[in-house]
Amino acid sequence: MAKIDASYTKTVGPDGVTFRIVPATSPDAGFSFARLFLAAFPAYAAVAIVGGIFGSVVLGLLSMFGEGFVKLIGGLLTLVMAGLFFYAWFLCYRWLSRWILRKGAEGRHAYDTGLLVNAEGITVLQTKQFLRHEDIHRLVIKNAFDNTLDIPLTGYVAAGSPMVVGAAAAANAMTNSVAMLANHKRRVAARVGFIVTAEAGGVAHRIAGGLTEVCAHGVMTDIGRALRDEIR
Repeated sequence: MAKIDASYTKTVGPDGVTFRIVPATSPDAGFSFARLFLAAFPAYAAVAIVGGIFGSVVLGLLSMFGEGFVKLIGGLLTLVMAGLFFYAWFLCYRWLSRWILRKGAEGRHAYDTGLLVNAEGITVLQTKQFLRHEDIHRLVIKNAFDNTLDIPLTGYVAAGSPMVVGAAAAANAMTNSVAMLANHKRRVAARVGFIVTAEAGGVAHRIAGGLTEVCAHGVMTDIGRALRDEIR
């Protein structure tokens, strides 16, 4: 999947200004060896179970036709099972990728959004939610990852034989590697995790998300102008 930066367009009409906001592409989009590796496990399990049951039954029934015939059918079944495995691997990879992207979109609040803004207020076109102008306290930019913390790296203290010390050092290095990878992934997602919220009636309403910082500031500024009032 090609990388797409967050963007928006605005159209002035008789009812006000219509915004079309497109979030940035998820950092998890595109090919991933990690997902490909994980997808192999359910694919193998499914094909092994189905193939084992089906193969046992079929070969058992065909054993009456002679050993050579059974070997021929067994070889053909092996080829069929191999093809099914790679097809199941592809399906599992595609499902896993879609699941990860959907969860990532939920975490960043990254959805295509349409807004109608005028002197009366803000209307979210998808949900028909309406925020009256006089109820809006201010427009605010937040980040979906503001309240998340980096996973701390750990040290280790080990005493004993060189084997024990080496095993402890290896385990600590592996733990820190996973933590560093998770922290890096969070920071990358945070770059496209900016949200524009309208605070109205004491509640923060998310009206656009999955944006870069520059795009979020642009959306907030233009919405404020479209309301024909200064909202600070």
